[in-house]
Amino acid sequence: MKLKEKIDQWVMSLNENIHFQAIKMTYVDIIPFLLGLGIVYLIDRLIKFSFLQSLFLIVCLIYVVLINVLYAIHYTSLKQSNKRILILFSILLSFVFVYTNVIGDTLNITLPLLLINMIGIELIDRISKIQIKIKYLPEAVVQYFVQLIPVLAAFVYLIFCTYLKNYYLPSFMLLSQYLLQFFSSIVGCLLIVVLTCYFWYCGIHGVSIIGTLIRPFWTQMLMVNFINVLLNVPMTYIVTEGFFQWYVWIGGSGATLGLAILCRYFAKSRNLKKLGQESLFSGLFNINEQILFGLPIIQNEGMKIPFFAGPVIQAIITYFCMYYGVIPKTFLIAPWVCPSLIGSFWASGGYWIVLVYGLILIVISIIIYLPFFIKYDHKLLKNEMKGN
Repeated sequence: MKLKEKIDQWVMSLNENIHFQAIKMTYVDIIPFLLGLGIVYLIDRLIKFSFLQSLFLIVCLIYVVLINVLYAIHYTSLKQSNKRILILFSILLSFVFVYTNVIGDTLNITLPLLLINMIGIELIDRISKIQIKIKYLPEAVVQYFVQLIPVLAAFVYLIFCTYLKNYYLPSFMLLSQYLLQFFSSIVGCLLIVVLTCYFWYCGIHGVSIIGTLIRPFWTQMLMVNFINVLLNVPMTYIVTEGFFQWYVWIGGSGATLGLAILCRYFAKSRNLKKLGQESLFSGLFNINEQILFGLPIIQNEGMKIPFFAGPVIQAIITYFCMYYGVIPKTFLIAPWVCPSLIGSFWASGGYWIVLVYGLILIVISIIIYLPFFIKYDHKLLKNEMKGN
């Protein structure tokens, strides 16, 4: 079996996985919550409200509970399971862990708690589907006690998790920290960039696959950075989702805004001129399907190198600019429909330097795509002249 076929098969099985779908929907639903948090923060920068810092810390506790409850809601909807028991279980589990931890630790248990919740929901759901028949008892009596089995299972699991957490929770938290550090490292950053570009190049929505898998970690990094800002300490993580969205995927995956500009203003072939007119405006809002499939970039050997090199180079430059404090790290969620410059300004908390830096990145992407664009444009022009 070819690699492309194996990847297609893996992507198909992943998309059909209930847990994958539930996590994807959970982190989509949490975006309005994070957007609202960011908007209030930006307003607070202009009009100081003395009570908001305490409110923000409380909201971070709510975030931990909300993640688990949303996951339970989506899981039960997808599997048509017992909503009341599983959602109530998630609420109780979340509040027990939040109540027994201080603010810093509570935020750090978000991902371990989600894993514990996922395991618990899966076990309770399986137990709830057990069919029991007792010959000598009326069916109504048997069914009554069968309905109590998942409730009992939920309480047993809750008690188990609560009283034994000192044995397993430190290991879960340590694993979570290692993964967060890896995904926020330069190696993890470049791995995500290359994998996303590779999926796109194969015709698979790279951000949808890689983004869904990594988004729980990105969101956790963002929340930790947000708390750091509130407490006036240096931000911990560099490679949040905003890092990619506003500094690497400028114009969309592959950093194609520079290519759209070249097509719009410098193309000599009719095809690329028309493509530039149609794709530049959407590229400003980081929508680049027209470029990916219209140029095309997908499985186009002539555009493979800049499609990978552009985001890799921009990721490396941005990483070290943030590492050395040239530009601020991101700690707020900005609407994905924002133009990249506005998005970076928003996500960084309103620092003007990121606007200048964004323009520099666009110029860099133009330079990277330029020689390949000229060669491809010349090839298309030659074909058009032959056709005439």
